[in-house]
Amino acid sequence: MRCTVIVGSELACRMQRHQLAMACAHGTQILSVCQMAARLAGGFVEPVRREALLEGLWTALAVPGYGELDDVRELPGTVRAAAATLTKAWTAGFRVAALKDHGGRLEAMARLEEAVLAALPRRMLPHPTLCERAMANVGDASRLLGPVTFDHVDEVDTVWRDLVLELARHVRVTWRAVRPPAWLDGSEVVVERPREAAPSVAHVACAGPRHEVVEALRWARGLIAEGRARPDQIAIVSVDPGEWDDDMAAAVAESSLPVHFAHGRAATSLPEGQACAALARILLHGLSQDRVRRLVPLLRSVGKALGDLPPLWQNALPPDAALTTVERWKRLLNRVEDTHGSEPRTIEAVLLPVLELAERGPQAAKDAGEALLSGRALAIWRAALREAAPEALEVVLRDVRGEDPVGPEGAIVWASACEVAQAPRPFVRMLGLTSRAWPRRSSDDPLLPQRLLKPIGLDLDPDPVPMRDRRHFAVLMTATGSHVVLSRSRRDAEGRRLGKSPLVPAGLTSLVLPRSRVPEHAYSESDRMLARADEFAGTALARSAASAWEDWSSARITPHDGLVRRDHPLIVAALEKPQSATSLRLLLRDPLGWLWRYPLGWKDTQEAEEPLALDALAFGNLVHETLQGAVAELEAVGGFAQADRSTLEAAVERACTAVALRWETEQPVPPAVMWDKARREAMSCAVAALSVAEPPLAGQRSWTELPFGNPEAQPDGGLPWDPRTAVPVPGTGLRINGVIDRLDVSDDRTQARVTDYKTGKVPSQPHAFVLGGGKELQRCLYTFAVETLLGNGVAVETRLLYPREGQVLPLPDPQTTLGTLTAALQAAAASMRAGRALPGPDAADPHNRMAIALPANARRTYWRRKEGAVRHELSAFAEIWEEK
Repeated sequence: MRCTVIVGSELACRMQRHQLAMACAHGTQILSVCQMAARLAGGFVEPVRREALLEGLWTALAVPGYGELDDVRELPGTVRAAAATLTKAWTAGFRVAALKDHGGRLEAMARLEEAVLAALPRRMLPHPTLCERAMANVGDASRLLGPVTFDHVDEVDTVWRDLVLELARHVRVTWRAVRPPAWLDGSEVVVERPREAAPSVAHVACAGPRHEVVEALRWARGLIAEGRARPDQIAIVSVDPGEWDDDMAAAVAESSLPVHFAHGRAATSLPEGQACAALARILLHGLSQDRVRRLVPLLRSVGKALGDLPPLWQNALPPDAALTTVERWKRLLNRVEDTHGSEPRTIEAVLLPVLELAERGPQAAKDAGEALLSGRALAIWRAALREAAPEALEVVLRDVRGEDPVGPEGAIVWASACEVAQAPRPFVRMLGLTSRAWPRRSSDDPLLPQRLLKPIGLDLDPDPVPMRDRRHFAVLMTATGSHVVLSRSRRDAEGRRLGKSPLVPAGLTSLVLPRSRVPEHAYSESDRMLARADEFAGTALARSAASAWEDWSSARITPHDGLVRRDHPLIVAALEKPQSATSLRLLLRDPLGWLWRYPLGWKDTQEAEEPLALDALAFGNLVHETLQGAVAELEAVGGFAQADRSTLEAAVERACTAVALRWETEQPVPPAVMWDKARREAMSCAVAALSVAEPPLAGQRSWTELPFGNPEAQPDGGLPWDPRTAVPVPGTGLRINGVIDRLDVSDDRTQARVTDYKTGKVPSQPHAFVLGGGKELQRCLYTFAVETLLGNGVAVETRLLYPREGQVLPLPDPQTTLGTLTAALQAAAASMRAGRALPGPDAADPHNRMAIALPANARRTYWRRKEGAVRHELSAFAEIWEEK
């Protein structure tokens, strides 16, 4: 039997096994030094695995008793730091328990090591103990191992050096490396030095880290395309590939090149990792409908829960409901049971146990993972919990890695310099060769600093990071067979200038690669199109982009500004539908916004999470619904006009409570304190609105939220008219619909009073405020609607009521105002049918909720450039923008 020993690199082991399999070299075993020591030690022992060490540390640190460490034992990073410290001590060749008599921090770490080892299985031994047992049995090495070869190993941890030297006295030990370590000199180990390669070396300077990744893939693509190398002969390395992974993963996905991530793929890039991330988010940030909607399909695809949930379970939920507690989920499912049959019962039975578990927060992280996850998702979850406390799950999950499904045997390798130094390839590109990054700087251990170990003659890091980085660089420069590219960034991600690494050979000319250069070989389709400007210019996408840029820069009106063909079917169909005051305001003040919202059906994004406070629109809706409930209750028990103050207040409180309960299951609401404050303000505002001193009409009856002109409304004999009756605006071809906030009618139907509540501020010139530039249409439209539906003999008084300030603004001259508005609406409808769907002044409103569809900074640049031409095109009704 032959034994080939590979140290610490899974990549090297896999490549060795592949090469031996291809050569049909039977009888050769591939072992790490730890595995070789365990074979010699016998008794089914094994070195301490990281997973077991972390679990042992969690168990040990759960109780106090570690002196100076007690103050930090519950911090999220303590377990990870302690694992690193113990591992460094063991690989350096000493047991921390031997330092117990030195007191202070050394005694605390010694106690911790003893507690950890007591919690581990007996078969797991720390490196020094494992080495001692292996040394005791080294005489049997000829039977247990046979000849041993260290292939492409530049160094081993200090703890194993004596074992290697002793092993050479009993079996043939061959060390094959370009640069063998100095401690082998004079030993019985047979050193074989392969001939040092003399690769061609190039030095390039890229714009930044992302550009380095792009140039690396261009280089790899070029080698393959030119037939100079196969993918399995190419390696891209850095000292710490984790820092580059996001850019590398994105570029590799775009390039479709076969690339093996030797250190594993980020767990969050896998479906199982996404399920873990969704579960962590809901545990740490609480329940919400969006988080549950994201979690459920992920759990069903990778977990063992929610299999009995109906396929379209989410259809039973209002999309904007703020379901932030289990109680709100229960209330909603109880309320929708009548309209969705038995499905809500099924949802409740399957989903609520999961929500109750999630509502317990990070303390339930372990139980939630075991109950909801399985397979690789559960392994990722357990690995994250071993690394840190549940409160740090979101951070830790970013560092957890899963095995890359792309194998290294036929792929480009993306790995650390350490891994590729042990599995060299003919073509290597090193990234990040800057003065700050390669070699890295060494740092003192946070738990066992060198100042504590130096007086007793111990060194926690006998092979420092800078020394290792220099050694791996030298190995790569001498073991790479054909070509080496040294790559660095001119600036970092924050824009700071960077110098080149001191490892770059002096006198080597640096080739500066501009970010916008035309590459010899593109790494992706988009890169190819950027490299071939003439070809790209001929594509439909490029022509469209160039046309859009020219039209944006021009002051004239162009198709990109909203010119469409005359009598477009979508526009005609939208104009034939009943129009609300909101849609007519858009038609007058922002025809392009009207086109987006109604013919095209676009909607602005809604707040899905809990807002910190209600915005003005939501607060107004809360007041309106409260008024509706209160007036309806008062009308049913004697009439709103006859109610006294205390009766009003009681009715308002009951109505607001009912509305609040419904809102909590239908839409986002603020946190409890702010929600209670908003409810109190809404009740105060509603009471003020109903308490305005005014003489009641003779035999007055009142209705709130009274619909009209809606063909889909349900008929109701208790209303003063049929809500389905059409209300055309003469001469415009338009029909209107809407909901009147409050209508008071006398018993003989000769008098009517229309009230439109406004929860905002009173205009600066209230008595001159009529149409407000086309913003205020309700008074005029509601006057016309009431006259049409109640008959021409009715005298209609229409007013705006500002309950916060107790001010009433009546419509001063309804007939003249209606004539002005009718002419403007007629011109606006004709202009829209003619295809002039142009932006208006509301497009430049800072509160325009569709502003994301406009060019960036539309208010300060786009609208100012186009305003003159827009006013000219829409001159038939643009004058209404200046109305008071």
